[in-house]
Amino acid sequence: MFIMLYELSDFCTLIKKSCVLEYNQQRTDMFRNLCTILFMLFTTSLPLISQESGAVRFLRNYIPPQGGWYVAGCWGWTDTTTNREYAILGCFAGTSIVEITDAYNPVERDFIPGPNSDWRELQTYSHYAYVVTEGGGGVQIIDLSFLPDSVRLVKRFNFSQGSKNISASHTNHIKDGILYLNGCAYWPSGGAVMFSLADPVNPSFVGSYDTRYFHDSFARNDTLFGACLGEGIDIVDVSNKSNPTLITRIPYSGSGTHNCATTEDGRYLLTTDEIGSTPKTLKIWDLQHLPSVTKVAEYQGDPSAIIHNVFVKGTIAFMSYYTDGLRIVDISDPTTPVEVGGYDTYPWPGNGFTGAWSTYPFFPSGKIIIGDMNSGLYIVELNANAPRPPATFRAYSDFNTPSTVFLNWKDPSSLISGFPLPQFKIHIYRDGQFIATVDSGVEKYVDTYLTYHQGYTYSLRTVIATDSSSFTTDTVYSGGHAQPRTPTNFQIQNFDNGTKLSWVTPSTQLDNTPLNDLASIAVYRDNVLVENIIIADTAVYQEYYDSTIGFHTYAVAAVDNETPEHSSEFTQSHFGFGGSMQSSFHEQFDSGQHTIYSTGYWGTTQHVSASGNTSITDSPTGNSSANTKSYILLPPVKAGPGFVLSFNQI
Repeated sequence: MFIMLYELSDFCTLIKKSCVLEYNQQRTDMFRNLCTILFMLFTTSLPLISQESGAVRFLRNYIPPQGGWYVAGCWGWTDTTTNREYAILGCFAGTSIVEITDAYNPVERDFIPGPNSDWRELQTYSHYAYVVTEGGGGVQIIDLSFLPDSVRLVKRFNFSQGSKNISASHTNHIKDGILYLNGCAYWPSGGAVMFSLADPVNPSFVGSYDTRYFHDSFARNDTLFGACLGEGIDIVDVSNKSNPTLITRIPYSGSGTHNCATTEDGRYLLTTDEIGSTPKTLKIWDLQHLPSVTKVAEYQGDPSAIIHNVFVKGTIAFMSYYTDGLRIVDISDPTTPVEVGGYDTYPWPGNGFTGAWSTYPFFPSGKIIIGDMNSGLYIVELNANAPRPPATFRAYSDFNTPSTVFLNWKDPSSLISGFPLPQFKIHIYRDGQFIATVDSGVEKYVDTYLTYHQGYTYSLRTVIATDSSSFTTDTVYSGGHAQPRTPTNFQIQNFDNGTKLSWVTPSTQLDNTPLNDLASIAVYRDNVLVENIIIADTAVYQEYYDSTIGFHTYAVAAVDNETPEHSSEFTQSHFGFGGSMQSSFHEQFDSGQHTIYSTGYWGTTQHVSASGNTSITDSPTGNSSANTKSYILLPPVKAGPGFVLSFNQI
């Protein structure tokens, strides 16, 4: 069954994509319905292969008959007159409204068609839902007040200002009666376009922030936080919405900021990175001293998975993490986020842009919904009576304790609900095996008789009489990592009669524990060991002089004195020339090639040689292929008075 479901998911995805290319609504509906029926046949088996973790409890997986199995954005709405709860789902061909009052028996109450699109986002204000998509058609305004009977499409709202319009938006955000449209395809830069919802069915334009593209945004009072993908985060003063002003920007290397949210007190900003070279993590920033912003913490779920959205409720952050599903983190201390649970909606292999698109954790009942792009709606709950896990957990060992690891942590003080924690113990696991129980208040443990330099993974959880927390985990090497760190500040200088190399010796092992057994620095020229310089001092500047002339590449590595010995990674190779730099230089390319450096297809030939058999030519065996890049490098020359550069062409 596991393999069948996985293949079926891919099969339906391919069918859906082919339907988009067909632009044939009848055929699209036929294939979508087929996919939905096939998935519904196997729905009952999904809980068997999906995964609860920590304090999260699975309630139901549901595929709306009209909405289908593909869900992008999701949101929620509670009818305060009846306390009925509804999941609003951005499906491939429209918006599905599903009642989840009875989580075990969800019912699709209505479906509003829209342009076919893989992107559909929505939020609510009063009893209206506002739906946007990159498929066009403007903003759909849906009246929810007729539920549970049905809903009404009030209008498709569009707005133009000259050549600009809001017909296609990537996301929307609603706060304090203002609708923010982000990533509008036909608005300059795709920033945030703002509308007042004083009249909910007739939004009125109040301003726009056009400086940079916003993939998503989050507003708190009169401050708007924009997720700018590869440009980081813009923090904007929107107290005057007709004239927004930039407060500060948070650029960081490799950024791919997808969305953001603040803590409820507004002191910290949480951001998610969907693309870019930065780790796909939750990043937490301290906003206390604006315009200065400092990153204070990072949380990473499965390192191979990609984070998407984050929402904050109280002291808990809820994240949709694509193939890792839902991840929930305790941020009561935002500088040390601790996972309290999760639910993997996509338990098949994969690490791409599939699985859980978004989540909504704000239902009064405590229900949490997840929209999955492969298997529909998931309804889960966070067990508020479960304990919080231990915090600031650290496992440590270095050369002073070669067979011992020290564990330290901070005991939790409350349940997830915030109520005081009853009597509890801490359970400790090494590499998945239970090894010890520790009473509350101890906050430390010593593990002995371990293997020198071997890596161990320790996991802790809080256990009470009725429940237990999620695990908090750390990895350590007994006695420290075996491998030294690479020497730093590696540089070369060229002189008339040689090349000088310099570096700073390392002071730590690869895991940042102290290095106490440095034996030598190995010097490599052209990937060949030429010298082993004996040295035991760490963090000191060191030089080596190589009198070999000509062009060469150099690198160094640190070596310890253990048996067998361990070597660091090489430094980045540097290219240098050591040798006589004369005031003039003459080369016929028939000899003296030790002073010439060539790349690509340069070689010797007799075919067009000026004289002799060792002339250098590009592509000596025939014509150069297209886009070939090759060059020769000649020795440095000291240019004196009357210096003339000349060459002969044959």
